[in-house]
Amino acid sequence: MRIIRFINPFTFNMLDNYPMKESIRFIGKAKISKQGQVTLPTEARDSLGIPVESDIYWYEVDDFLVAVKDLMSQNDLADKLAKKRRV
Repeated sequence: MRIIRFINPFTFNMLDNYPMKESIRFIGKAKISKQGQVTLPTEARDSLGIPVESDIYWYEVDDFLVAVKDLMSQNDLADKLAKKRRV
């Protein structure tokens, strides 16, 4: 399962201490429409293998907005993020 993270630009400097810097790459930007809709950039969808009409599940983790392709419990997400940080 791939995890998509949306980062609050005001906390971007905290990435200096983030242990996975080599896996972070900018893949585009999206605007939130008046209806509250967000379109994921094509490059992001292609890179992560997210087909059109897919569901994405959103979680707030500290100052991050995390989107995942598969629904999971908050505990499972916390475990997954902890494993990613240890690598």
